[in-house]
Amino acid sequence: MNNILKDYRVRETSKKDLEVEDNNNDENSGSDQDIDELLQEIEDDIDSQFYDSYREQRIQEFYQKKKRIDDQLSKGHGQLMEITLEKQLMDLLVEEPKCIVNFYLPDFKNCIIMNNYLNQLSKRYLDYRFLKISVGNTPFLNKKLQIKELPLVMTYRNGKLVNTLVGFNGLEKYFVSNDFTGNISQKIPLEALEKKLGL
Repeated sequence: MNNILKDYRVRETSKKDLEVEDNNNDENSGSDQDIDELLQEIEDDIDSQFYDSYREQRIQEFYQKKKRIDDQLSKGHGQLMEITLEKQLMDLLVEEPKCIVNFYLPDFKNCIIMNNYLNQLSKRYLDYRFLKISVGNTPFLNKKLQIKELPLVMTYRNGKLVNTLVGFNGLEKYFVSNDFTGNISQKIPLEALEKKLGL
């Protein structure tokens, strides 16, 4: 009988231990769930702070870029601007960090074509100031630059000449001959002209 009682007590004790263990596991799993929820809240908060900060930074960058573009447009960027005075041109070449100048004749077909291309490029490259000036208004520069062929397009950075395109040299492969009229037209891709101008 003693053995039976002993055996019964062992079983009861084991049963109680198992119940206590189960209760502890339930408490622990509740704690694990609380910890998981807390960690998720922290992650969500960090993500929210990161995205808010990132969003704010991007908005600031957008406004800065918009302000820079507005400033450039107010100075005449985004268009091919006619300059009539030689001194004004020379002053702009010193003031502006990036300039492209077309020396042209108003009635010369190739000059008109080049002006059209440069006007298109001016809308792509707002950081450049695109200028045109008639060689009739530049007696000093005509002599100094020894201008003999038109159009003459010069690229300046920080007041220094970095590239020169005389006529359409190097772009001849884009010329198209019309067999019926004998006229030659230029269908130059803007990318090819960009490359020739060093943009």
